[in-house]
Amino acid sequence: MDIPIKKRFLTSLLFFSLFSYLKAETLSEDHQILLSSDAFHRGDFAAAQKGYMNLYKQTNKVVYAKEAAISAASLGDIKTAMHLAMLYQKITNNRNDVSINKILVDGYVQMGQIDKAIELLHKIRKEEKTIATDNVLGTLYLTQKRLDKAFPLLNKFYNAVHDEDSLEKLITIYFLQNRKKEGLDLLQSHIDRYGCSEQLCQKALNTFTQFNELDLAKTTFARLYEKNPIVQNAQFYIGVLILLKEFDKAQQIAELFPFDRRLLLDLYTAQKKFAQASKQASLIYEEKKILNS
Repeated sequence: MDIPIKKRFLTSLLFFSLFSYLKAETLSEDHQILLSSDAFHRGDFAAAQKGYMNLYKQTNKVVYAKEAAISAASLGDIKTAMHLAMLYQKITNNRNDVSINKILVDGYVQMGQIDKAIELLHKIRKEEKTIATDNVLGTLYLTQKRLDKAFPLLNKFYNAVHDEDSLEKLITIYFLQNRKKEGLDLLQSHIDRYGCSEQLCQKALNTFTQFNELDLAKTTFARLYEKNPIVQNAQFYIGVLILLKEFDKAQQIAELFPFDRRLLLDLYTAQKKFAQASKQASLIYEEKKILNS
């Protein structure tokens, strides 16, 4: 091989090697993006954050700092998320990125800087008008007892989703405004239409009892039980009947379900049905003896 040909060959080989190296580096970045994105969508936010941080350090591309901030926020590491979010804003001078601003809102709330969070949420609402944003903003106004601003936002959210959390916030506002009847009516209406979780049912019973509205409680839980006669609904209905000393009705319902025998024992005793109470006591004794044997 003569010298010119050899030189051209070596030059071509050098360019090929350089191209292969650069291509490998590009593939390496793409591969890391793929791994980090996959980790995020699998819910492995720690791995996603680590991957995006490595990408940011290697490439100095600020978009990876943003993705690392989102991953950190999803992980619950608000301190790191805020640091990266502020870094992103400093480098890009972009104060309108919704994802970044949401991270800052969470951080301000955790630090108790509610006014800053509210101000930023208003900015977010201009870019993204969603009921979820309304809910967060309404909740922040409620924490400040700015009820006139909180109510329309929370009411809009409740009317869209009818969830128990927003229901409780609306009822809280009614009670704080001394609008007891409207609060109780909303509570009863919600249970009539959508039922209630065990937690909400218990809170409702406590609320009705606190305001001495046992007849309203009876109507509410009777309808709930008749509509869906399951153990939980029977339990709350029986609880109201006992408070009203309607032991016979409570007994009739209790006998339909596998409640603790001591409930029937108490109901029989309250009605002076001593023969039936004695039978229940004997059954309780026998069952206890079997368990201890």
